Amino acid sequence: MSETIEFVGAEHILARRGATKEIHDQIIQICRDYEAHLAAAGQDCRHGQPTPGNKGGWPSTIEEKSLGCIYKGGTRPIVEVVMEGERPTKKGAIVMDSPGYDIASVTAMVAGGCQVVVFTTGRGTPTGHALAPVLKVTANRATYQNMIDNMDIDASGVTEGEVSIEEAGASMLDEVLRFATERPPRLNPMASPISPSTASAGSSDPVPERGALAHRLRLAFALRPRADTDKKEYDSHE
Repeated sequence: MSETIEFVGAEHILARRGATKEIHDQIIQICRDYEAHLAAAGQDCRHGQPTPGNKGGWPSTIEEKSLGCIYKGGTRPIVEVVMEGERPTKKGAIVMDSPGYDIASVTAMVAGGCQVVVFTTGRGTPTGHALAPVLKVTANRATYQNMIDNMDIDASGVTEGEVSIEEAGASMLDEVLRFATERPPRLNPMASPISPSTASAGSSDPVPERGALAHRLRLAFALRPRADTDKKEYDSHE
């Protein structure tokens, strides 16, 4: 999880997930530091948040927005808090103290060693990255349909009552593992919805077909240096 400003107003709830008191206190402190940093520049994040776009969705206060943000971060204990671009030293749920800006936060996570970014978005974003695939996940069917060239996974089946959160989670985890371990998928102009038929850990399609994601994956792999033996292995998958 990143974008510290997205915790402000509900940081005390997120901090309860800290595996230790030290981690609990660190989560509270990075939020205080962020507000102090803005105050030094004459700014107040509680006045500027939520943004007009956020309010157009549903949050009316920064507390409501932050509650939605941290809820998407799961329920596992947070085992470490790292600074912007810092590499984690532990495995598990990690909080990175980063700016609340898509491009900056994604770049910070990639700099910290993130191999695949799962970006949840309700109203949609075209944010990607040249060095790591960024999977855009939305549970808003209208967003998915209107921005299908930028969305990668449609999880609206959960909000529509077609699949359970557990089924959607298992399917998305399967996709993340596939994108992280396999070579770039074949190009397809359509992204992938999570439907009752695909909401399972075992998919019958051995090579997922994605449009926007395929392009980003090809770019990411093109930028990664490969030895001759690795190139032969890569070519054999094409």
